[in-house]
Amino acid sequence: MLAGLWCLAVMPTVLGWQRCALAVLFRIPCPGCGMTRAIELLALGRFGASIRMHPLALPVLVVGAVFVSSTVWTTFRLGSPLRLLESRYARAALACLVVVYAALFALWAVRWLGYWGGPVPV
Repeated sequence: MLAGLWCLAVMPTVLGWQRCALAVLFRIPCPGCGMTRAIELLALGRFGASIRMHPLALPVLVVGAVFVSSTVWTTFRLGSPLRLLESRYARAALACLVVVYAALFALWAVRWLGYWGGPVPV
């Protein structure tokens, strides 16, 4: 059931129904802007274009999948996703998630300085 909820939660993004609130309201890209487009390019096998759109798309995708599976595993093993920090696998997945998201913010800052193609168009 938890895996089904995870799938349901990502459907608006996968189907293109969800837009970045920061981009819509303020017309500036957020740290994840371009991520959905980059993952779509990965799915199409266009790795170079994906990296140009957002260099961290693959790490975010992998770490996100690992975190989802750790949540499902923790729920299966311990009976509740709220006991996530009791599982070594889940703690490692959470630590990787923190590192990748810190890298997202660092990349965002560097792009505002004009590197890596500058800010992603919104």
